[in-house]
Amino acid sequence: MTDATLDLSVREIVHKGGGPKELSDRSLVLSRSDEAEFVAEKTIYSWFKSGIPEKHWRFVMPICGVTEEQLHRANEEVRQRSGGRKKRSEMAAA
Repeated sequence: MTDATLDLSVREIVHKGGGPKELSDRSLVLSRSDEAEFVAEKTIYSWFKSGIPEKHWRFVMPICGVTEEQLHRANEEVRQRSGGRKKRSEMAAA
């Protein structure tokens, strides 16, 4: 899928899930049944600057109604805005 209409920002993705507090509350409920790791509201706010970590994608996708590709594109947009910083794993591979 390369349809530009699928492009969402990290902020838009979080909003689709009800916002940082709602996502945090949902992660708490899911963490009690080992379906997801608890994610603090403050951490979710940090995603606006750093992107959504891949370890949380499985939790975010169904709640926010987004795909892996949309998460990847949103994270790429964040990285471009922040000066193109690379992940540690990308730097180690270079």
